Amino acid sequence: MTIPTSTTTAGPSSDRAPDGGTIICFYASSRYASEYRSGLDMIDLAWRNGFDRAIVSDVEYNEAPSAFETRFPGLTFMVVPSPVRQQRLLYRFTDLLPQIIWHHRAAAAIRQEGARPVRLWIANSAQPWLPLGVYQDCFGEQLIWGPVGGGGTAPARYLATCDRSTRWREWARTAIERLTIAAKVRLLTRLRRSGRSVTVMARTREVAADLAALGAGDVPVVSEIVAPLQPLTVVKTATAGPRLVWVGQDIPRKNLAMALDVFAKLRARHFPAITLDIHGVADTSEDPAVTYHGWTAGVPWDRYREGGVLLLTSYREGLPSAVLEALQAGLSCVSTDVGAVATLRPAPLFLIPMDAYPNIDDDTLDTMASFIRDEVARTTYRLEGADHAPSIARLIAKKD
Repeated sequence: MTIPTSTTTAGPSSDRAPDGGTIICFYASSRYASEYRSGLDMIDLAWRNGFDRAIVSDVEYNEAPSAFETRFPGLTFMVVPSPVRQQRLLYRFTDLLPQIIWHHRAAAAIRQEGARPVRLWIANSAQPWLPLGVYQDCFGEQLIWGPVGGGGTAPARYLATCDRSTRWREWARTAIERLTIAAKVRLLTRLRRSGRSVTVMARTREVAADLAALGAGDVPVVSEIVAPLQPLTVVKTATAGPRLVWVGQDIPRKNLAMALDVFAKLRARHFPAITLDIHGVADTSEDPAVTYHGWTAGVPWDRYREGGVLLLTSYREGLPSAVLEALQAGLSCVSTDVGAVATLRPAPLFLIPMDAYPNIDDDTLDTMASFIRDEVARTTYRLEGADHAPSIARLIAKKD
């Protein structure tokens, strides 16, 4: 089968010392900056660590070639055709099929060249369903997989509040992911036994634990965001009560219902003048204290700079970008103890136990209120614990 590809060398030669390596990045365009922030950042990290080629989709490359050509001098792009003309970030299995087809095409293009890259990093789109086996003969020394998403099981107490179809979808998702992860770990074990290096990164503690239990070894948890974060100046706006900020998509695992419940209980018990700003969900509220801002292009930095406390109520996450960005802006965070959020301590975090919802007890609520009261009074902030870029850079470095 002939796979039509085009290869473009971006910019003039640079003073880097490329030593071989290919990064495969299905979502790379800055067009998806509000959801998949890390595409171009991961290509940038690979480029800075000696990778000399990136494989991307034609849909994204052709949309803004200058974004690729000017940013990475000396990096060669292999452009592989996508089976769809518009790539979408949707979550039904039928929407994942184009990605699976694209990965088969990318692997076929590498084989067609006849020269295997020394290192092969399958960056984003590294979900458990990814057809990893198609790349097993496409690298010379090192295969890097991840950060791997998915994994984790919704808390039983949360599922008890859901309708039957939601419970069924959660059960099916968990079962499929565990099966596919198990198959990939067997493949990675075979590759290691053949003497080749395999590096796996996970987005969540749950995925890392699943991979380790299946024999993948020590699997580090890393962030999707690879660019170092720097503190920003917060100019607090005077308000009658605390301001909570919720950021997320209108999908079940973001658990907006819990945010509204926590807000209502805090207002009834502690803060009569508390307000809640919801970004990412288009809706209307009869409660003047709750404001829906709809979809926001990029990060709502202006809202963050006004101060407040980020509220994250997801029941399944990796290392949430919303928390990292809020910390960068100087906000403190109230979050469910999900994914790898706890690893960000000593940053100002209050963790809600995962089994606390839907019936958050008064003691937890009182402790949360004390945290919010203290954080609203805080006037200085120093970013701590939110820069996970060095760990990714170390993991993708060429093995001696």
